[in-house]
Amino acid sequence: MRYVIIGNSAAGISALEAIREIDQEGEIAIISEEPYPAYGRVFITKVLRGDCDLDDILTRPRNFYERLRSKILLGETATALDPVKKRITLLSGRFVSYKRLLLATGASAYMPSIPGIERVGVHGLRTIDDSREILHRAKKNRHAVIMGGGPVGLYSAEALLKHELKVTLVIRSDHVLSTIVPKGATTGIEDEMSARGARVIFGQSVVEIHGGKEVLGVTLDNGRSIPCDMVIVGKGVAPNTELARYSKIKMGVGIRVDSHQQTDEPGIYAAGDVTEGYDVVRKEPRLNAMWPNAVFQGRIAGLNMAGRSATNPGYVNLNTGRFFGVPFAIVGFSTPERNQSREIRLNGARGYGRVIVSEKLDSVQRLLGAVLIGETRGAGVLHALIRGGINVTPFLNEMVTSSFSYSALVGSVRKQL
Repeated sequence: MRYVIIGNSAAGISALEAIREIDQEGEIAIISEEPYPAYGRVFITKVLRGDCDLDDILTRPRNFYERLRSKILLGETATALDPVKKRITLLSGRFVSYKRLLLATGASAYMPSIPGIERVGVHGLRTIDDSREILHRAKKNRHAVIMGGGPVGLYSAEALLKHELKVTLVIRSDHVLSTIVPKGATTGIEDEMSARGARVIFGQSVVEIHGGKEVLGVTLDNGRSIPCDMVIVGKGVAPNTELARYSKIKMGVGIRVDSHQQTDEPGIYAAGDVTEGYDVVRKEPRLNAMWPNAVFQGRIAGLNMAGRSATNPGYVNLNTGRFFGVPFAIVGFSTPERNQSREIRLNGARGYGRVIVSEKLDSVQRLLGAVLIGETRGAGVLHALIRGGINVTPFLNEMVTSSFSYSALVGSVRKQL
């Protein structure tokens, strides 16, 4: 058997390990557009802060590929896929054949089509090279404008403030993290941003980046100009679907797969940020660019590629971290979608909590999501309640009080299992 994996991050590496669990003899080749061994993409903001570099964020030892008897093609870009001939064309002109193929091509920073987006000094933040380049410019630049108030925008702002740059965030909505959490949830984060010196302009977008070869400033949609010498684009990510799309593999926004991570093309699988996984809460396929999800999908794909039947029951979103020192956890839904919502009262000035529950039907209500900011105690328990489809009606009133103990759920949950 000859296996080929396109992508060398979470999903691809997980698939490689799973294949080798089942098949110790088959040929395995990994094609990676980046010239580096596998590293933790979730840690590149630490590189931007200057806290570490590549060797500190490698996810496997450098002899990993050799130890698993696999061939790694670093710095190679797959430009075409022929499912009939079972052959991949590389930018270098080489051809790579396969019997089983995994598309783990990930996602790229979304760059909006506005005048000047191509100027030197405009950056996305998705790879270690992005972090290194921004860090290099931060040592000589004075003012950075950040487009967007999502995770990339906030992490970038925090890092650049550490390097003593003037930082201005331009955000279309009326609060940060608006695609993730409702207004009012982020007051503690916004207060901390202001305290550290970040300037935030709400209700505006950057419509043009002006300058010569390099950035000299931006123009907002109200006509106002802001001088700057660096622009960070934090407008989300777009799945790298080109290979699948041109090969007529079934697509939505991302690559569509079944519960075995197989596409509609026999012998071709997909996993990670490029795929639409099954969302247990919404009961439909959706993109989910989360590291743990990519690892799990990659493992399921690898096992099936090697001949062992394995299924992916779907995912429940769980996103945790810290913005400007303020912890957060987003579980399942983050905003109501024609469902009831109840607010969890948390102790502490920066604490915010909210749960989303289903409409009551025959005395049954199920937890659909939660937003916890400032105090994230119990996020794992809430995740388990959502995944298990537990009826929360018996303890919902107690659950939304600050004195509630998650250990009190054990008895009620056991009765439903």
